[in-house]
Amino acid sequence: MNQTLYILVDDFSNEHKEAFFENELPSLCSRFKKIYVISLYPENNKTLNFTADNLEVLDFNYFAACNRAQVFKKNTAEILRVFLTELKQTHNKLFYIKNFKSLLNQLVLTFAAAANLQAFIKKDINHETVFYCYWFKQWAAALSIISTREPKLKFVSRVHGGDYDEGQIKTVLPFRYFQLAQVTHIFPVSEYGKTYLVSRFNTNPSKITIARLGLALNSKTWLVEPTLLHIVSCSSVIPLKRVHLIAEILKHVKIPCRWTHFGDGPLLKEIKHAGSSLQHTVDLKGHIPNKEFIAYLNIHPISCFINVSESEGIPVSMMEAIACGIPLIGTNVGGVSEIVTPETGFLLDSNFNAFETAELIMRHHKNGTFYNANFRRGITDFYVRTFYAPINHSKLASELVNL
Repeated sequence: MNQTLYILVDDFSNEHKEAFFENELPSLCSRFKKIYVISLYPENNKTLNFTADNLEVLDFNYFAACNRAQVFKKNTAEILRVFLTELKQTHNKLFYIKNFKSLLNQLVLTFAAAANLQAFIKKDINHETVFYCYWFKQWAAALSIISTREPKLKFVSRVHGGDYDEGQIKTVLPFRYFQLAQVTHIFPVSEYGKTYLVSRFNTNPSKITIARLGLALNSKTWLVEPTLLHIVSCSSVIPLKRVHLIAEILKHVKIPCRWTHFGDGPLLKEIKHAGSSLQHTVDLKGHIPNKEFIAYLNIHPISCFINVSESEGIPVSMMEAIACGIPLIGTNVGGVSEIVTPETGFLLDSNFNAFETAELIMRHHKNGTFYNANFRRGITDFYVRTFYAPINHSKLASELVNL
């Protein structure tokens, strides 16, 4: 049984990027004797909101300066072996050939970080320690290299969406075959993630276990009277999220409506312009703290929550909506179909028709489906079964302690 856990995260000072990381700590601290947390950006991450006697934040500089020529000279054989092995396995050989210099430089920097990290964690590389990457990115890359030198190293990683789905980020994720071969176990947050890893990278299914994220929110069924149609959305305002398509849908909604959107981004000006042309009330909230968003869901009557992204993992905001019993409308991309089900709402084709979607929204507003008490209670029941943190995180803690 494992006694020590290292958790390697990106930036827990950013509440949106690491929205669920601290939610896992109570379950993990109850199962491990000692837990260390290391961030990619230690200057911004000195303390955690959650504290425990067996929990400690460590200061490590992943991006420490190095002499690249010396690193390459010292590790030439290993670096070339990783590169050539990846080139042999990848579906996109041209990418590696065209980007040879930049990818080689990336490998050199990762080898430098791996050497520093190996020295930093050396005392704890044993059969009773697990290294847990919250994202399958820089930390996993460095640990993959260390694992070739330290047979006792056990490291695992969650995978969310943009850290494994090349279709979502529209580029090749370098050296994934090597990293997936070296990682001890992988925990995707969705069934879609598991299927993608097996089909795209030929990953051994036996080293993959689905570990859903979850909220620590107590479920609340907000029963709403069918008066004003109120649609809420929450996402960054970037091309991938296609927020402009919500405005397109609302052009065809012929009954009074309120649209409230949370989130900002480079396309916010365009969305404001699109919203100003609608015959509806449009409230663009911009970026607000997560606690305020959840409070809004809890105290305002909301007809439905909509997400029309081009690609997704399983949206956090949708979990927050169903915790309040709010019906969902979402596009059938990534893992969205695992949260937008007949129990919780209405799934759209990825290339949906705006007019037909408006008709769907008006129909379920007028016939009362959005406001049906049994439907809304069923939504919160689904949330508790599928995305309730105390249950999901306890399962993950058991997996890690018994790895």
